[in-house]
Amino acid sequence: MNVMLTGNEGYIGQKLHAMLNAQPGTNVFTFDEYGNERNWELEFDKRFTADFKYDVVIHAGAIMDSFYAEPDIYFWNYHTTTQIARYCRHHDAFMLFFSTCQAITPISHYGWSKRCASDYVESIVKNHCIVRPFIVYGDEYGRPSKLSAVAKIIKGELPVIFEPWERDWIHVRDVVRAIHHILTNRVTGIYDLGTGEGIEARALFEKWHAWSGDPLPPIVGPGDPRYLDQYPNPIVAKRLLPGFEVQWNVLDYLENMQAYGNKVY
Repeated sequence: MNVMLTGNEGYIGQKLHAMLNAQPGTNVFTFDEYGNERNWELEFDKRFTADFKYDVVIHAGAIMDSFYAEPDIYFWNYHTTTQIARYCRHHDAFMLFFSTCQAITPISHYGWSKRCASDYVESIVKNHCIVRPFIVYGDEYGRPSKLSAVAKIIKGELPVIFEPWERDWIHVRDVVRAIHHILTNRVTGIYDLGTGEGIEARALFEKWHAWSGDPLPPIVGPGDPRYLDQYPNPIVAKRLLPGFEVQWNVLDYLENMQAYGNKVY
């Protein structure tokens, strides 16, 4: 089976790449242009030629930018996805697209870029699975983008705690396991990658604080100028992947980190 993975140098992409390489009978091809539009345009036709067919395309490459500091976010998150979707339609390839939980009810350019891309994939690719990861954490050494709130808690770098903010936290290993489940069973449709359980950020910090003794960051609620009123509360996975169960709970994860006796994340 020939599998193309875009975004293979990303936080999740690196782990997907390792999982795919471990599968017998799988030939893995990768494509990551590090946010360089010129490189993408030059290399796309070479990687997605009309003469070569991928059985599966996992499109995990994107720009993660909730606050729209990246002016070309629609190029990366929408335009590039449509190119890949058209390839998959032409070759009848199975397309697994990484969207985001922010695409469920978009309120930012990032969320809208992913929602529009998801709608396009759904409309033209016959065999597809769209996944919407919630807040991913764990194994964050060398993470190319900003650390998760969980890692910031462990490292003592959380500037404030938003309250009430209830979020769904999913370990990156469960994300990779979910992708393996989808590929093995050729699951189609749109699914949330989360636990289905919401936990407030304050509960996470207090779990760590009870062991570490680190000072509690300022608690920021509605009315504070630092509070992000545009972001909803709660954000919890509802459309869970059928036949799949998560193995990691974020509170148990914090206990595991405490067992190391230091701030390993």
